[in-house]
Amino acid sequence: MSLKVDSGSALIIRGIFSKDLKGAAQFKSGAARWSAGGWKIFAIALPILILIPLAIISSSGVSHVSVLAAVRSSAVAAFIAFIAPFTASSALAFSPSALTRYVRGRRRYFGIVFAFAMLVHLVCVAWLFQVNPSQPVNLPMFTMGAVGYLFVAALFATSFDRTTDWLGPQSWRRLHLIGAWYIWGYFVLIMLRAFHSAPLVYGPLLSLACGEAVLRCARRIRLQTHTIRLGG
Repeated sequence: MSLKVDSGSALIIRGIFSKDLKGAAQFKSGAARWSAGGWKIFAIALPILILIPLAIISSSGVSHVSVLAAVRSSAVAAFIAFIAPFTASSALAFSPSALTRYVRGRRRYFGIVFAFAMLVHLVCVAWLFQVNPSQPVNLPMFTMGAVGYLFVAALFATSFDRTTDWLGPQSWRRLHLIGAWYIWGYFVLIMLRAFHSAPLVYGPLLSLACGEAVLRCARRIRLQTHTIRLGG
């Protein structure tokens, strides 16, 4: 049995396939624009994160005081960078808008910015010990900080499609849930310890940290309530 297609049908079929190919090309270019838009966030944030501590140190010269100020400012910058990936889903759930959709859609890139901010902070800490080798070390805080950096490295490594697929959805969620809350807790602990030195700085930051936690917990409660209603 043979299937004959006249010239008119052939033109129709060709038109359908050409539309499909055109749509696929548009989808591919759209995905590329999203990716490029995400990396623009990193390209903008990168020089800012580097210039903040450099400007502080260059303004008064390399000294223990100036490098210590750079350490503190880089820690604050890292915490601010942490806000977007930590609260993106919760903010979108409670306040859907163009801004919250933008942040949620590019949460991966904001997470990479946070990882780089933590790297800048680590460089500043190393510089501080180079300037003042006798700088006292709080061993428990140092250990907790080292664990925090391991979580940062793990979250960064699993921010890409290949590693996410390799880890699996359940393990990925567990890692990012535990890691994010650990990092949040360490930030809060650091700010509580430094509160007496600059209450006007760390007071609002601690309030912001508490707001982040409330937002995430509220979203968690809403999801659980919704699940119970569906199950009931």
